[in-house]
Amino acid sequence: MSVNEPDPLAGRARLAVGREAEVFEWGEGRVLRLACSPAWAPGVAIGGAASEAARQAGVRTPRVLETIEVDGRPGQVLERVDGRDLLALLAANPLRLPTVARRLAEVHLELHRVIAPDELPSTHEAIGPRLRRSPAVPSEVRDQVLDVLDGLPQGDRICHGDFHPGDLLEASTGPTLIDWTNASRGDPIADFARTRLMLQMGEVPPDSPLVIRLLSGAGRGALWRWYDRVYRRGSGPDDAMVHRWTLVAAASRLTDEIESERPKLLDFLSTAFPQR
Repeated sequence: MSVNEPDPLAGRARLAVGREAEVFEWGEGRVLRLACSPAWAPGVAIGGAASEAARQAGVRTPRVLETIEVDGRPGQVLERVDGRDLLALLAANPLRLPTVARRLAEVHLELHRVIAPDELPSTHEAIGPRLRRSPAVPSEVRDQVLDVLDGLPQGDRICHGDFHPGDLLEASTGPTLIDWTNASRGDPIADFARTRLMLQMGEVPPDSPLVIRLLSGAGRGALWRWYDRVYRRGSGPDDAMVHRWTLVAAASRLTDEIESERPKLLDFLSTAFPQR
């Protein structure tokens, strides 16, 4: 559905903004998650299919009520879920770090038990073309990472594709997973490796609370170790496979063009792939 009001966003409070989308109030018990660019239309459709499949399998995620378009930008009207994300909980009390890490791992394990719907692209289909066309990935790295990707298993589970503490809300009804536009069908270890990379190397937004910016240094390792310990109790991923998927995740993360992360990602990849 296309919204044709002169300014459909006028007077509506903007609740959140990220690199991919903005979130606005949209009536009683609803919010609008509106993509920043028309180019995100495929991701909006994919996210809707993934979140609905996960919700039907018992993973808490906002119900998609309607798909709309505002000024050419795709969006979804979602059930409103009030709660603080896990990063906000950490900012309020850093001593919650073990609890936050455990919650993160438990929800990730729950998601990885869900068979993905057929309409989701495979993880290989989602990552491969992005690596091939992005100028942010050095050619010598790209070729070697694509070789690694070709040898990795396909898998049939829902992979969130951007699973981190900022995408998990602690709501009154329980932990609720949001922001599904990077979802795919694949090997859960691919998703685990992506989260590993973000927890170890990801940069928090510069406007994050001071305590979160401080935790991104000293607390980063502790958050990863707690998360890793709990996840492995429920899954036990093979370390060699985790390493190979982490190489792919690092190259894929380069395509997001987050300049503050680029030196760390290139250092990691150059260690694994010395120049020929």
